[in-house]
Amino acid sequence: MVESGVKLNLDCVEAFTNVHKAQTSRFCVFGFNDKRTKVELKYAAGKEENFEQLLAQLPKDHVRFIFYDCQYKTKEGQDRNKVLYAVWSSDDDAPGKEKMLLSSTSKEVEKKCNGFAKKASYHEWAELTEAAFVDVVSEGGQK
Repeated sequence: MVESGVKLNLDCVEAFTNVHKAQTSRFCVFGFNDKRTKVELKYAAGKEENFEQLLAQLPKDHVRFIFYDCQYKTKEGQDRNKVLYAVWSSDDDAPGKEKMLLSSTSKEVEKKCNGFAKKASYHEWAELTEAAFVDVVSEGGQK
């Protein structure tokens, strides 16, 4: 895949680190700047924020790169938390230019923000549920 040339702002890497390593943030959301030349931090959540607050940060008419700290219990009752890298791109509402840049820019995001458990893409608003995120990182509740 050809890279888009769109680079990630450093504050995005810091926000990811706060979700993944420092665990001082529950999630962070990145998006393209107005000229689509950079990926910038759109929102960094506090530790106590929840999934509903994440959804409030996701516009239907723009793509977003999301890192979400999924907190759940295994079938054996063990507490777990794993970071999901989710890409949001509405099939119906996101601009074509952003959708075209999405996959090549996603590689840049992955390189700079590595260490997440799993990656998933979402294209319908109804798919954006905390249960769906947990299902991906827990491999259907197995891990």
